[in-house]
Amino acid sequence: MGHGAGRAVGIFTTLLLLLVSACGGNSPTVQDLADDGIVFVSDRDEEHFQLYVMAADGSKIARVTKSDTSDTHPVWSPDRTRIGFLRLPLGQPAPGTSQGADRLEIWVWPIDGSGGVKVADLAAEAAPAWSNDGQKLAFASDRDGDRDIYVVNGDGSNLTNLTNDGVRDGEPAWSPDGAQLAFAGPEGVSIMSSDGSGIRPLTTVGGESPAWSPDGREIAFKEAGEIAVRSANGSDLRIVSLQDGNATLTFAGPPVWSPDGSRIAFESLSTGTVWVVNADGSGLRKVSADPVGDSTFDFDAAPAWSPDGATIAFVCGQGDSEICTVNADGSNEVQITDNDAFDQHAAWSSAHSQ
Repeated sequence: MGHGAGRAVGIFTTLLLLLVSACGGNSPTVQDLADDGIVFVSDRDEEHFQLYVMAADGSKIARVTKSDTSDTHPVWSPDRTRIGFLRLPLGQPAPGTSQGADRLEIWVWPIDGSGGVKVADLAAEAAPAWSNDGQKLAFASDRDGDRDIYVVNGDGSNLTNLTNDGVRDGEPAWSPDGAQLAFAGPEGVSIMSSDGSGIRPLTTVGGESPAWSPDGREIAFKEAGEIAVRSANGSDLRIVSLQDGNATLTFAGPPVWSPDGSRIAFESLSTGTVWVVNADGSGLRKVSADPVGDSTFDFDAAPAWSPDGATIAFVCGQGDSEICTVNADGSNEVQITDNDAFDQHAAWSSAHSQ
């Protein structure tokens, strides 16, 4: 079983629904699952990673892509009608291998099945970010020598380099109103207008993985093994990652705001578990289990909030990886996929896709 015997597994419901489908029931479509579904990546059907969407409890699954190469890092458009993702160019070795591809294609896939569109090639190995009106995607690429921030329309038109500055920039994040982009550079986190003008530093001593609060007033980011929050105007810096006993948590993934902006979820590299903290730095708590004495346990990672902020989906695994969900208070952890494949990169459908 995928993640420790103590974890509840929603496998019987899944098997029952698959049996009903095999006996003549209607298979769900991606559109059926889009309102409150989880898009994820899996190699369950073949050697390549492909995109799937499932119900929030894992009971229904619909396949999104079927390609001869690997598709990864899906992100919902704000209106849930399209999914942006990265695709490995045909014939290229996978990223992370000794001769791995460091540039992937960006595709947009309408969930109505009308067919995907490649909107950019030579993209860096990181998920693109949708503007909140769903019209543009921001991403980082080293196509011009150094890594810069680019934007492109959702149909692939009007590709624009915003930071042609001779240094390595990455991790673009749109402000909720779409007027600004935060990004990470060699000196830390900076903010610019969405047309690339008016670049100003938010931090001056490092920082990465910026994430805007839903109201656009603050930006959370990683800095020196901590998670910090700063007002978008550059004031009121505070560290929100606290110490657990005498051991300081070490963070691996970017901070992820809850939909109402009251909490931040993150993964801890030092404990291999998912944590939640209030945006003011209070109430730090571990919300995913690390089964004591379970030698198969490996990690929990990549939290994603449900649209109502009540539940967190995350990658859970040991050897292979599965998708789990847990209530935001740490109760009712459920493993919602269970197979010998690698299931990962889960992203919940919502008006503010993670």
